[in-house]
Amino acid sequence: MQPNDTELVEAARKGHLPSFGALYERHYRMAVGVARSRLWDVHLAEDAAQEAFAIACQSLNSLQDAARFAEWLGTICRRTASRLA
Repeated sequence: MQPNDTELVEAARKGHLPSFGALYERHYRMAVGVARSRLWDVHLAEDAAQEAFAIACQSLNSLQDAARFAEWLGTICRRTASRLA
């Protein structure tokens, strides 16, 4: 059984990098889709998604509800895409 987002976030907060990698793999396509809806360019959308994940990694301790990781990441991605537009 695979861990849920809450478990992965909590492990990543403790420094377990493979857990953040699992979050990346799980949510990368969503992040690119969010960015693409703002940028209409797949390459820029991929850049925005990668930057959003970097921001999320650095800011993971500020996430108040670990179960809402996907929504939180989506917000970061939208802001990042808007900045790149």
